[in-house]
Amino acid sequence: MSAGVLTVDANSRPVGLIPVEVAVSRIACAASRGIETVKPLVVDETRRWRSQHLDLPTPLVVRWPGYVELPDGDRSVVARRVLFARDGYECQYCGFKATPGKALRQLTLDHVKPAHLFPSRAAATTWDNVTTACFACNNRKGGRLPMQAGMWPRTTPKAPELKPVRFRVRVPGRRPAPPGARGRSGLTVGRTAHQGSGSSTGRAAELKVRATEVRALPAQ
Repeated sequence: MSAGVLTVDANSRPVGLIPVEVAVSRIACAASRGIETVKPLVVDETRRWRSQHLDLPTPLVVRWPGYVELPDGDRSVVARRVLFARDGYECQYCGFKATPGKALRQLTLDHVKPAHLFPSRAAATTWDNVTTACFACNNRKGGRLPMQAGMWPRTTPKAPELKPVRFRVRVPGRRPAPPGARGRSGLTVGRTAHQGSGSSTGRAAELKVRATEVRALPAQ
């Protein structure tokens, strides 16, 4: 039975399981664009996924170089990305809604009780004392208390209930795909006892094809 592909983060810590079709699709997309967003660490050379431009072994373990799993101890640290997500990418004073992908340029972190009233900035930067604000509201409030500025956050600041992103996919037990079966990635899986020298070498130019243009070929 196929239990999926094990994914690990940039530090080789286990993250979770994903379907083999998803892993193959990600690898194919990364190869076609010439970037390393996912890296196979352990593969099964006897089961291959073929298309017009690619011939890939079945991945068993893959690494996400751009992803690092946060240890439990790091979750108490205030991170702007998590803060903005907690507040729905919305200024808690005027209601300005930012675009998630541009939030770091459109929103700021505001201390409800000003940082200068604490022994240190680190002491002031806790989940129950920070809120999301647009630049205009942050400047207008300045270093004043909410009652002094007449500005109160729309929601009460508290530690987020979010969890670090994990690649969690339910993978029910199932039989391995038979040779020639078509996966969701648009590639065809097949079996081979030996990989010849003309499989994927010398195809660097062909890898420039867009992943969406990949077409499945019958298993050889």
